[in-house]
Amino acid sequence: MKTIVLFLYLLYFSTGGIADELPGEELDPDRFFRHISSSVEMGSEKDDTSRTPREPRALPRLKWLDSVSQTWEAPPLSEQISNDTTAIRIGMGAIFVPSMSKSPEDEPEVYILDESGEVVVSGTTGRGYNLEPGTYSVGVGNIPKRPLIEDVVVEESKMIPVMPSWGGVRFEVINKDGTPIRGEYDMARMDPMTHLGRGRGRDITLAEGLSVWLLQPGTYKVVSPGMSFNTITNFITFRVKPGEFMNYTLVQEEATSTIVGGGILGTGDRDDTRSAWRHSLNFGGSADLSQTNNHLRDSVHTSLGLSLIFYDRSYYTSEQITLDNLLKFDVSLAVNRDELDNLTLTTVLDEMRFNTIFTYKLYERFGPYGRGEYVSGFVPSRVYANNDGRDADEKHFFLLYDERFDTLDTVEPREIDSLSESYQSKPAFSPLTIQGGIGGNVQLFRTPVINTRVLTGFGITYERRWDELGTLSDTEYEVLDSSSTFYEQYLDRTPHTILYNIDTERFNTGPEVMLQNTLNLGAVASVTTEFRAFAPVDRFRRPDITLSNLFSLHLLGNLVLDYDYTYRRVRADEEELRTRFSRHRVLLRFSLSR
Repeated sequence: MKTIVLFLYLLYFSTGGIADELPGEELDPDRFFRHISSSVEMGSEKDDTSRTPREPRALPRLKWLDSVSQTWEAPPLSEQISNDTTAIRIGMGAIFVPSMSKSPEDEPEVYILDESGEVVVSGTTGRGYNLEPGTYSVGVGNIPKRPLIEDVVVEESKMIPVMPSWGGVRFEVINKDGTPIRGEYDMARMDPMTHLGRGRGRDITLAEGLSVWLLQPGTYKVVSPGMSFNTITNFITFRVKPGEFMNYTLVQEEATSTIVGGGILGTGDRDDTRSAWRHSLNFGGSADLSQTNNHLRDSVHTSLGLSLIFYDRSYYTSEQITLDNLLKFDVSLAVNRDELDNLTLTTVLDEMRFNTIFTYKLYERFGPYGRGEYVSGFVPSRVYANNDGRDADEKHFFLLYDERFDTLDTVEPREIDSLSESYQSKPAFSPLTIQGGIGGNVQLFRTPVINTRVLTGFGITYERRWDELGTLSDTEYEVLDSSSTFYEQYLDRTPHTILYNIDTERFNTGPEVMLQNTLNLGAVASVTTEFRAFAPVDRFRRPDITLSNLFSLHLLGNLVLDYDYTYRRVRADEEELRTRFSRHRVLLRFSLSR
């Protein structure tokens, strides 16, 4: 029997050949879209005589759609449908709601209602939704109580595109210097006068996006926040046309939030308008009041100094990919005067940080992520002679040890220096920390007010300290023989500073979880929070924890008041890498952005 089957198989393929080319014509995305659109349109026209106001309307002409789609940032409707990954399930059809902007998440939510008025599915624009055959109402727009409704008949095995009868509008709010700001504005429809809501601009230092308004055709009015819509000053009007997408600019006085001008966003290359990259620079100086609690040493250090802060942020976003890069330099310096009236410049905070995080939207709110982080200092630091209680002609001794000690018995310093007034305590770029991680990203909330996501996966941490000198206070070691000559000569009543070498490193791997949240409180305030817990495999029950929280209050113009709280706990096996501190900073910051 096997011989007969093999013979028939060989006979079949020996008499056949591969065709030179496939039969038929290639069906590109545009031709396929025109085919399904024309069939839907003809079906609607055929039944037009018996159509009631609640029945599906005939779709607009394709020439009109080709024309208005030239104003979109998103690809044409035919290309959006061909790029959509929604698979039509057996026995079902689908509705496709197009996106006008390059970021569907910036547009209002879409919701689809059945004939009884119940919401059966909701989500973003720019994708298809599986539904059972029947008549549905597609609701879009910024106002849930007055949505823009399109009625659509779903047929089995067909993807039905919704032709937009609405228009899209986005506002960039800038100050007189042309810098984007998080200014607010009120919007109303003029026929009849109906208040629609309040919008706002963006903070470019956070690489924020701008929300899109989806509005029904008509004339609209924008005024300063809280102002009457009957005002005859400080307003702009605009007209929304079906299917068109427009970018407008509002010029606003930052101090009073008064609108002083507005109009169409500057025209340029359409490719430039569609760019998925956003970039921002922020440079500023501030008065810095900080308090650091070292919980391991049970010490508190308070200082008042000057800070210089520089941000360089680049942000890429597309339909499925997000890449966020942040380069930050933060240095805080304080001038101290000791009992001998010597002035010393000390570094209170010294940080160079580069963060990058990549996320891919596999599903509506979930996808993988990959991240990396580099943190180090970049300014060398020095430790100065302890002049507390020291007379002007009295010597100060630096006692240098090879390593840290807990008891002083036979431990001798490798060097005793009575001539130097300072030593370099750490070189540039030390300490250094490198982190990485991969895993899953869950977007919990993404609205103009709140943006929250959770990342959980597997992480690595490498930390290194080299060529550093640590300081050991007299309360951190025990003296076994207080009558020794060495103790009486150098430690009893003599001004001294004990230094010891630090050269160590660690490498850990294990699970990590991160929470990132941004809360925008109108045009004047914002809160940014980041939490990370990392549990190395070799000390799983002793995880490392980092919490940072930044509250920013925008005062006047470029003047910002910041409250920055940081907590960090590292329970490393290496003693010199163990950390447990909390830091409070209040900064009155003057910043320039681009």
